Amino acid sequence: MGFVAHGSRWPADRMQPECTGKYLLVRHNLYGLVGVLDTIPVGSIAWYEWLETHDNLSVRISDHGWFYLRKEARPPRKNPYWYGYRWPTHGGPRACTYLGKTEGIDFELLSSAGAKLATQVRELVAKRDQERKRRRSAARAADRRERFSDSFGDAPGDDSEADPPTDDPGAEGWPGVAV
Repeated sequence: MGFVAHGSRWPADRMQPECTGKYLLVRHNLYGLVGVLDTIPVGSIAWYEWLETHDNLSVRISDHGWFYLRKEARPPRKNPYWYGYRWPTHGGPRACTYLGKTEGIDFELLSSAGAKLATQVRELVAKRDQERKRRRSAARAADRRERFSDSFGDAPGDDSEADPPTDDPGAEGWPGVAV
């Protein structure tokens, strides 16, 4: 079946690497033994060599939770740059932040990216929840109007068939004016 990490399936011989704070943890499947672990300090020469040869990474910063790093070469640039992504726990739009070139990825940058992504996700979730609440309220109001018109005819304030008001004092309906 494979190893399942953060909603994506990884084969047992290619397990998802994780960066937990100041260390990169790389699990290997060596001679059928799953879980052989390499520990690489963030910011070391081995860390930058590892980043050069890989294109994605899950990161967990204790204060800000999990997020995902991905190396992308977006047009018009040809050189790859790192981006951080985080998704809300119950679906919705993802948060994204630019991290830069491999040489600049260190613990301080990862920590600030984690904080920024956590803030973006909170804002996106609040915006999504507010929009859902607005839609539910509008749907309830439309339902009430429909039920009222089914029971009593036209809804109050529905003057679509009535004559439009006029400013002419001689018009019918003005008090004390004979027509």
